[in-house]
Amino acid sequence: MKLLTLLLPIVLLISCSQEPEGSIFATAVQRDYGALEVMNESGFIGATIRDTTIEYELILKSTGGLDVKDIQVTLTTSDPIAYKGGAFPGTGGTCSDSLDKGETCTIVFEYSPVDTNSHAASLNFSYRDDLSPKSFSYTLSADSHPILSFNRGTLFDFGNKFIGSSTDLQIYITNIGRVNADNININNLSLPYSFKGGSYPGTGGNCTTQIVPGQSCLIVVNYSPTTSAEHLQDITLNYLNSGRPEDNTLNLKGWGFHPATLSISASGGWDFGDVASNSTHEKVITVTHSSGDVSGTGINLEGLNAPFSYKGGSFPGTGGTCGTTLTKDQGSCTMVVAMNSSTNTYHSMPLVFSYLNGQETITQNITIEGTTKDKAVLSFNDSGAFPVSPVNSSTTRTITITHTSGDLPATDITVVDIDAPFSRSGGTCSSTLSPGSCTIELSFSPTSHDIWSDSIRIRYNDGAQTLHSSYYSLTGKSQTNVDLQSTVNFGNEVVGQSKAGHTRIRHLGGVELTQIQSVSLTGPFSFTGGSFPGTGSYPCSSTHTTGSCYLYLNFTPPSEGVHTGELKYSYHDGISLKQKTVNLSGNGAPVASLTLSNVAFGSQSVNSSPVMMATVNNSTSMDATSVGTVSLPAGFQFQGGSYPGRDGTCGSTVHDSSTCTLAITFNPTAVQTYTDTLTLSYDDGVQTQTVSSTLSGTGVNSNDLFISNWDTVDFDSSYTWVGKYKEKTFTISHGGAATAATITNISVSGLDFTIESNDCPGTLNNGASCNIVVRFAPTSSGTKNGSIQLTYNNGSSQTTSRLLEGKGKMPALLTITPSPYDFDEVAQNSTTYKTFTVTHSGEVKARNMTSAFSGTGFSFRGSYPGYGGNCGSELNHGNSCTIVGKFNPSSTGAHTGQIGVEYNNGFETTQTMVDVTGEAIPTASLSILTNTNFGDLIQTTTAERTITITHSGSVPATNISAVPLSAPFSFKDGAYPGTGGDCADTLSSGSCTVVVVFAPTSTGTKQQQLRINYHNGFSSTSRYRTLRGESLAQAIISISESDPYNMGTVNAGAFIDKAFTLSNGGDVTGTNIAGAFEDPQFKFKGGSFPGTGGSCSTTLASGSTCDVIVRFTPDQAQSYSTFFTLNYDDGLRTQTEQKILTGTGSSGMHASAYMQQIPIQQMYFDPYHGDRRSAMSIGDVNTNGHGDALYTFFNKPKTFFALDGASEKLIFRTRNLLPKGLYQGVSTTITEQDLNGDGHPEFLDGIYKKEQEILKLVGFDLRCSKTGNILKRYITPSDQ
Repeated sequence: MKLLTLLLPIVLLISCSQEPEGSIFATAVQRDYGALEVMNESGFIGATIRDTTIEYELILKSTGGLDVKDIQVTLTTSDPIAYKGGAFPGTGGTCSDSLDKGETCTIVFEYSPVDTNSHAASLNFSYRDDLSPKSFSYTLSADSHPILSFNRGTLFDFGNKFIGSSTDLQIYITNIGRVNADNININNLSLPYSFKGGSYPGTGGNCTTQIVPGQSCLIVVNYSPTTSAEHLQDITLNYLNSGRPEDNTLNLKGWGFHPATLSISASGGWDFGDVASNSTHEKVITVTHSSGDVSGTGINLEGLNAPFSYKGGSFPGTGGTCGTTLTKDQGSCTMVVAMNSSTNTYHSMPLVFSYLNGQETITQNITIEGTTKDKAVLSFNDSGAFPVSPVNSSTTRTITITHTSGDLPATDITVVDIDAPFSRSGGTCSSTLSPGSCTIELSFSPTSHDIWSDSIRIRYNDGAQTLHSSYYSLTGKSQTNVDLQSTVNFGNEVVGQSKAGHTRIRHLGGVELTQIQSVSLTGPFSFTGGSFPGTGSYPCSSTHTTGSCYLYLNFTPPSEGVHTGELKYSYHDGISLKQKTVNLSGNGAPVASLTLSNVAFGSQSVNSSPVMMATVNNSTSMDATSVGTVSLPAGFQFQGGSYPGRDGTCGSTVHDSSTCTLAITFNPTAVQTYTDTLTLSYDDGVQTQTVSSTLSGTGVNSNDLFISNWDTVDFDSSYTWVGKYKEKTFTISHGGAATAATITNISVSGLDFTIESNDCPGTLNNGASCNIVVRFAPTSSGTKNGSIQLTYNNGSSQTTSRLLEGKGKMPALLTITPSPYDFDEVAQNSTTYKTFTVTHSGEVKARNMTSAFSGTGFSFRGSYPGYGGNCGSELNHGNSCTIVGKFNPSSTGAHTGQIGVEYNNGFETTQTMVDVTGEAIPTASLSILTNTNFGDLIQTTTAERTITITHSGSVPATNISAVPLSAPFSFKDGAYPGTGGDCADTLSSGSCTVVVVFAPTSTGTKQQQLRINYHNGFSSTSRYRTLRGESLAQAIISISESDPYNMGTVNAGAFIDKAFTLSNGGDVTGTNIAGAFEDPQFKFKGGSFPGTGGSCSTTLASGSTCDVIVRFTPDQAQSYSTFFTLNYDDGLRTQTEQKILTGTGSSGMHASAYMQQIPIQQMYFDPYHGDRRSAMSIGDVNTNGHGDALYTFFNKPKTFFALDGASEKLIFRTRNLLPKGLYQGVSTTITEQDLNGDGHPEFLDGIYKKEQEILKLVGFDLRCSKTGNILKRYITPSDQ
C-alpha cells in the first residue's frame, strides 16, 4: 500500500471586529462555509494497454463562501496510479495548500499499467475554512486491456508444414480482468488458415460471445498450406470491456513446403533378361528428385538378396552416387545393382524402395528379375586366302561361325578393324546366332595395283561379356601392273665388235611377277655373259616384286649394214602366263675417222687476242667418242681457257657424218712467228686415234691499244644480288710499236656497270699497260649487258670495245604496311593492338623470320607473329602475311619506336621496320578486391556485405555509377551505393564502399554481376565482380506417425513406450531441439529429452533422423490428450512442431486381444523357497539340457519365476500387470500353437476375479513357454 500525505502549513487568520462606538453589545456576522469539490464527471482515468502511460487531470474548485486552507491530499493504492513526476500536485498541476473561494486548480496523475487488469486508487482530501476542518474521499479507477488473453501469447509459429498437411491449433482465451468480456467476435481467417470445421469457434472449440472473469474458452484453428511460401495471419479478438471496445491480436505464421517426391527407374527396365550364369551383370538404377522443396532422406532399397546385390557388396554399389539423402539441387543419383548366379534358372526378387519425404515414409514395391543360362560358345573356320584380283573387281573368302554350346545366343556379332579395300560383303550371319552355323563373306576389291594386308577379328557377346575371335590376317594382291619395253636399238657398232644394251621390265604395283624366263633370242644378239638374263647391275630373276630389272644383251654385227632380231620372254602377272616380244636392231659400221682443219692467224699485233675456228669433220657412219685435245702450243689457247672454246661447238662425241668447231685464240706477246701443231684424240670404235692440224701466226708491233680478253666478259656464272656488286679488272695494253697512243676516253655503257678505278695515263707508250676496274651492281633481276668503250689516237682516232654481261637477282625483300603508324592517344597502362601486313616483293624465299621491335611500350601481341597474326618463319615471293603489334605504355607522354620483322634475305640477315608512335594519357583505375561470395544463407533471411572499390592512377575516376541489381541482390535500401556506402560520382584517391544485400526467397545457387561504370580520364570503362550466394532451406524437422497419434490403452499405473522418429528434411542443421508435453501423463521415458534409449540430441543434421522415446503413464481410467511440442531453431527462427498424442487409461483389460511384452529381469540368485503353487514345465529355456519350470507363490501371486530344472536357480522373473482385483493363476494347459515361431508351443495362464471368496475365471493369458512373455491377453467384457 502506498500512502502519500501532503502536509499543508496551517495559517490561522483571525478577524477582529471592533464594536461600534457607543454600543454596549458585540454584533455576530453570519458567513457561508468554505467547500472543496471535484469537478470531474467521473474518476475513471481510462483504459490502455499494458506497458503504456496515460495522464489524468483532476480539477478541484473552492465552491463555498470562504477560502479553503490547509489542503492535504492522501493517495492510497497498490496499483500503477501515481502523481505525474512523483509528487503532489503532479507535473503540470496547479493546486497548492490553499485555494481562494471561487477558484480552481488541478492535480495531474499518471496511469502506467504493467499487466492486464482493472486498477484503482483512493484519494482522501482534508482542508479547513475559517470555521472548521473538513474532509472527503474520491476514487480513481483505470483498466489495462485486453482483459482477454491468448494462451499462445502474441505469436504462434506453426513452423514448416508440408503442402497437403493439416494441423490443428487449440487456442485458449482467458478473461484475466474483473468484468465480463462481452460481444466477443474474431475476424474472418483467410486460407490456408481457417477455423476447424469452417466456422468460429472451430470444431471442438467452445467459445461464445461472453467470457466471465477467471474463465477460459477454446477456439480451434486449422493450418492447411497449399502453396510453398510463408503464410501470415492475424487473429484479432474484439470484445466489450464494461461497454468499452477492446481488442487483442495473436499473430500466426507458418511455412508451406512441398514434400519430396522421388522416382526410381532402372536402365533397360527391371528385368535383366536372359543372362549368362557365373557372370556378373550390372544395371544402373537412377533415383530422381522429381519435385518438392525438401530433400528425400532415409533412401533405401530393401530386399536385395542373392543372386542380386549391390555391385561391390554395399550400397549404393561401386560407381553409384546415391547416399541416404537426395537434395533438390542434386537432382538425381545412381545405384548399381549386380546379378550373378551359378544356376541356370529364373530369378525374381521383390524389392521395396523407401524414403522419407519430410513428412512420411514413402514406399514403392518393385520386382527385379532375370534368367541365368549357359553362355554361348562359338567356333570359327576360315576358307583361306583371297586370290589375286584384277583392279576394280572383287574376290571373296568365307568365315564360318558355329554355335557349339550354351543356352544363350551370341549377340552383337560384327567384324571389327576391317579397312578398305577389304569389306564385309555378305554371308548368312546376322548380329545374333543361336545354336547352328552361319557365314561371313569378306571381299577384296582393289582400285589400284598394290598389295594390302589387314588384321580383323569377329566380336560378339557370349551373354556374359564381349569376346573376340583370334585375329585373321587378310592379304590381298591385285594383278601386276607392268611396264615392258618393246624395242631396243643398239645404234652403230663396228663390225666384229660387241655393243652392250638392255631391255627393262618395270614392276609398277600389284602381285609379284613370276615365271620370268627366256623363250627365244634371234639375230646377231646374245645375252651378256652368255645366258639369261645376262650380266649386269640389276638382272631380272624368275620372280620380280617391285621397281625395275633388266635383261642384258650384246649386239655383234658380222658385217656392215642394218641387222635385226627378236627377244621373246614369258612372265606370270598373278592372273595368267603372258609372253613379250622385244624387237632388236643395230647397224654394222666401219671405224670412225676425224679430220681437223689448219688455222692461220697471219700477222697480228702484239698483245692482241684474235679468235679463229678450227673445223672437226666425221665423214664415217660411226661416232667418234672420247674426243679431246692432246695439247695446245704456246701462244695459242682455247677461247675462254678450256676445250672447245667459248664459241666452239664440239663435245666429247662427234657423231657420224657431222662436223663441229673449236674456238682458238692467238695471243702474241712478242714480235715473232708462231707455228705449231694442234692434236685431237678420239676413240674410233675400236681404239684411240689422233688427228692433227697446223696453227700459225706472226706477232708484229703496232701502235694500237687492246683491252684484255677480246670476248664478252661474264661477271659471274651464277648471279649477283640486287643491292650487292661484283668487280673485274681489265688491262689496256699498247701494241709494241714505237709510236705512243694517246687515250682520249675510257667509258662503260649499261646502267648497272660503272668504272670504279682507272690508273691509265693520258699516253700509253710502246709495250706499256694500265688497268681499269669495272663494277657490276644490278638494280633489278635479269641478264644485264654493257660494254667498255676505249677511244685513243695513234696517229689517227681509233676505237675499241669489250662486251660486258652480268645476271642480277633480287634478294628477299619484305615491306610492312601501313607505314608509319600512329597508335594515337591511349590510356596509360592500357593495351592497343594493330595488325600489320608483311609483303614479299623479292625473288628468293625470306627465311628465319622473327620479331623485331624497339621503343618503350611497343612489342608484339605475345610472341611472334603476335596473337592473331599468321606469319611463319619463311615467306615466298609474291606472298604476304600478318603480324600483330602492341602498344602498352606504362608511363604517360609521347612514345616512339619501331615494330617489324628480322629475316634472312638470301645472303644476309636484315630487318624491315615500321616507325610507330603513340601517346599515353594518364588514367584512373578502379578495382574491386573484396570477397563478394555471401556463402550459405537460409532463404528469407538477409546478409549484407560492404564492398570496397579502390582507386589507383594519377587522375580521378569520374561518372562513377553502378548497374542496378536485381533480386535476390540489391543495394542496401534499394539505391546505389547502398545505405552505409560512401561511393560518390568521383573518386580521386583511396577507396570508397558500396553495401550490397543478399536476400534470397528460394533455394539454390544465386549469382549476378556487380558492374561499376566510370570514366578513367580517357574513356568510359567498367569493372566487374560476380556476386554469389547459396540459398538454403531452413531446417524442417518432422515427427513420424499420424496426427493425432493414439498411444493405445493401458491400465492405470502401467505405461506404454513409443519411439517417434524425427527427420530433418531441410538444408541446414536444426539446433536447440527440445520437447515438452502439456499433460504429465505423457513424458519422455526416464523423464528428460530424448527419453531413455532415444538417439536424438539437441541438433539434427540435414537429411538425418533420430528417435525419441515417449512414455504414456495414465493414473486414472479415462481418456487423455496432449500436445507433444517439439521446439527447435531452424537456422532462421524458433520453430514449433506439434503432434497430438492420445491414450486411454483403463481399470481392466480390453475385450480385444492384444500383445504386451513384459520385461524380464535376468538375475541369478537363490529363489524364494516359500510355499509354491503347482509348477508348469516350460521346456529347456536356458538350453543346458534340463527341463525348466514356471512357478508362482501364494504370498507373491502376481510374480512368476522360471527356475532351472537342475539347479532351481532363477532364470527369469515376470511381473503381472493386471488391474486391482484380478489375479493370475498357473495354467495346466499347453497349447499346440507356436505363435512366435521359437520352436516351443505356448501355454495358457488363467485370469481370476474374486467374488465372495471364490475365484472366478474371467480370462487368460497366452504366454511364451520359453520366456514367459505374454503374447495375447483375453478378458470377458463384463469384467474389464
